[in-house]
Amino acid sequence: MQLCLSQTLCLPQDFLEDVRAFAAAGVPAMAIWLTKLEQAVEKHGLARLREAVASRGLTLAAAAGQLGLFWTSGEQRRLTLEQWQRRLALCQALGIGTMIVACDFPPARQADASTAQYGEAMIDWERATAQLRQAAQLAASYQVRLALEFQGRAAGCATLDTLARWLAACGEPNVGINFDVFHYYIGPSKPEDLAWLSRDNLFFVELCDLAGVPREWARDTHRILPGDGDFRLEPILERLRQIHYAGFVAVEAPNPDFWAMPAVRVAEAALGALRRLLTQHQLACAN
Repeated sequence: MQLCLSQTLCLPQDFLEDVRAFAAAGVPAMAIWLTKLEQAVEKHGLARLREAVASRGLTLAAAAGQLGLFWTSGEQRRLTLEQWQRRLALCQALGIGTMIVACDFPPARQADASTAQYGEAMIDWERATAQLRQAAQLAASYQVRLALEFQGRAAGCATLDTLARWLAACGEPNVGINFDVFHYYIGPSKPEDLAWLSRDNLFFVELCDLAGVPREWARDTHRILPGDGDFRLEPILERLRQIHYAGFVAVEAPNPDFWAMPAVRVAEAALGALRRLLTQHQLACAN
């Protein structure tokens, strides 16, 4: 497995500052946030960003932050696809081969009393699948693959098994799973869903932890470093070992407490936490 840190650890900071801080901390790879990248390109220019990353030996492992690909329509759909194509071009120019895309289906609407007692997810899966195929085929033309992320509280694709079934139905070879442990734990996924992960469909992994916050109330900003909280990460790491996963494992924790700290310190702490976690698991397997 390859170690990686997400720019969400230092979200308000300038892109080039992240590059300098992560490299100084010995971070081998970085998952970038698309909005930060776009702002940095406008401010510094693409050539300067490319040179800064290359000169420090950083790998840009993935890009994240794209929304609205699977449910928009009309003018909103047109604008989303224009943005998507611009971002794909940026990724291609910087050698970023994976885009992490959230399954951000809108919240469920309240169903009519004549059809159901409770709220229902009004999702047109046929249209969503067609839009996924369109997004995947466009990404393939830029040599980019899509790692879809189930969202624990979404109206659709809230679980790992639903996402895995949807991707199988889509049938595009450059579409796979981004496994975010936060959404796995705060949503309705079950331990047996880990069986859906395979070496072929798992494209990226994001780890974090949660301490002292009920899962029902947890937000992204409550995330802490993996191994410091209550999540049971061992079964997940064991599944990665079983399928011989050799891709990136990143720390993603957009916690404002980290944003107030020097970026080098945050990067050193996050990389250290990730290394300890993986080493402990390897030692446990050896015993």
